Amino acid sequence: MNLRERSGPDTNHNVSLREGAVAVGQLFRTRLELLLLDLEEEKERLEQRLVLAAIAGFLFALGSLVTTGLFVALLWPSLGVWSIAIFSALYLGGSGVAMAMLLRRNRERHPTFASTLREFEKDAERFARVLRQNENLHHGEP
Repeated sequence: MNLRERSGPDTNHNVSLREGAVAVGQLFRTRLELLLLDLEEEKERLEQRLVLAAIAGFLFALGSLVTTGLFVALLWPSLGVWSIAIFSALYLGGSGVAMAMLLRRNRERHPTFASTLREFEKDAERFARVLRQNENLHHGEP
């Protein structure tokens, strides 16, 4: 006679609880691994964006500097100091537009870890359903 047969239904209930706890632990571990995978992917995307933004920013600044120098040199005989003022106004206006776009995109940011959160919600619903079924069985309801 094994331990389960000797102790009767109480032990069966304890075994079920233990197995349920193990399943919850394994599920939690799986979800944690999914979260860590999402974090790693987000980190890689952010690193790629930062490197590309730095390269683009540097090249754009260099190109703007050279182009500005060329146009100022071409316009200096006819406009003088106003040629520098025109380019200053253009650059300040462009930076204002870029800042407005950046602020708008930050407000529209898509939720990070959305798939992980959806999986956690599904798990919570499943556990609630299983718990309700177990409660009904223990109270003698079908």
